[in-house]
Amino acid sequence: MVQNLQENERVVSLEFAQEALLKKSLLYDKDGEEHYNLISALHKSLRGSDPDAALYWLGRMLAAGEDPLYIARRMVRFASEDIGNADPQALVVAMAAQQAFHFIGLPEGELALAQAAVYLATAPKAMRFIQDMEKSKKLLRQKDICRCLCIFATRQQS
Repeated sequence: MVQNLQENERVVSLEFAQEALLKKSLLYDKDGEEHYNLISALHKSLRGSDPDAALYWLGRMLAAGEDPLYIARRMVRFASEDIGNADPQALVVAMAAQQAFHFIGLPEGELALAQAAVYLATAPKAMRFIQDMEKSKKLLRQKDICRCLCIFATRQQS
């Protein structure tokens, strides 16, 4: 128990301090290595089609104080980059989650992020789109427009 005595003075009971020390804290640093480790773990769970792990890592990041809109931005990127046209609805779901969170905030907005995480984890993945985009960028830098157009022509036929 914490008692307020005066404006800047507080007394913490021994029982309260002991209880606080027994609780395990989440390792997290918003701008450091653990920040990137956790977002990487979320991405790996999404790529690995593991919705339970995705919910765990999402929940851990939120509990540690990560900016939910940062997580939403990363899920939007994932929907476009890793899923792409294998499930075009994935981008719609990710954007809807971002908008829902922006509109309703904490704590209810976390449900929209969780819903999107499960959707993204279970959606089919399409890495070929990324590879084709990289090829076309390289060809455009080399001014080989004919070969670049061939990539997109074969993409539309498949």
